[in-house]
Amino acid sequence: MPRFVNCRRPSSLAALSEQQREQLLRVSPKLDGDTRDPEIGFGSERFRGLEIWEVRDDNDALRFEVWVHDVESGFAFTPDGAHIGSIVQFGFECAEDPEAWDLIAAAAAASDFGEADAGTISWSRDES
Repeated sequence: MPRFVNCRRPSSLAALSEQQREQLLRVSPKLDGDTRDPEIGFGSERFRGLEIWEVRDDNDALRFEVWVHDVESGFAFTPDGAHIGSIVQFGFECAEDPEAWDLIAAAAAASDFGEADAGTISWSRDES
């Protein structure tokens, strides 16, 4: 069963890998339209409570990286850093890749998030 694992809570740009910093530069304007240096976000609560989760499959292969911030927002990326989905107002959407969405939803259903913000997100697709 796929699972969300290895939650990290970086508190600065320096705590991110080079690829993660590049991802942040790409999605940073989507957060609030701000194109300033993302490092500013760590000091101004722009990335309040950032959680970075790995989504791993049954073979323990990394399938996605999911970022949750500000309790109810975030992004999902493939291992190569491509942005594939977004979290907006507690709901995850990955319309361009329904297979990825289903895998992330299955991983979330099988995971114990404890007190983490990721546990407040609606991950599944509503196909009604």
